[in-house]
Amino acid sequence: MNIREDILITGYPSDRLYSSLCQSINSILYSDVAGFRFKNPYYKVYIGYTNNPERRFGEHLEDYNKTLPQNPVLPTRKEKRAKRPDIMYLLYQTSSKTVKGIEYDLIRDFEGHIVNDPKAGGKGAMGKPPYYIYLIIMQYVKLY
Repeated sequence: MNIREDILITGYPSDRLYSSLCQSINSILYSDVAGFRFKNPYYKVYIGYTNNPERRFGEHLEDYNKTLPQNPVLPTRKEKRAKRPDIMYLLYQTSSKTVKGIEYDLIRDFEGHIVNDPKAGGKGAMGKPPYYIYLIIMQYVKLY
């Protein structure tokens, strides 16, 4: 699993912190590492929160594996557009349950660049802290 923590921010939620999270996300989206995402329509982004990054990233990988075609020679239209998480960036760590609101705001503010449903997010049980806000860069698989 490719989970990166090198830009992880900690602290109590505030307007300044939210601004820093937005800057981090923009930095990732426009970086040399992910810059190809805007030139290639096969790339999108997913924002979420979790208290267990390894488990959550594994769930994204499992979801991807479920969309793989049974017959790779004749994939359906849906299978051609299957999504595969490439990398998870941990952006923010906190013990505050306000992480749900932060996730909601980020999904709303980055709606044009992400695959999240703007009404989705925060449906699962929170579990115990620490909580993490994460960003996953997804690659649409082109099977033929």
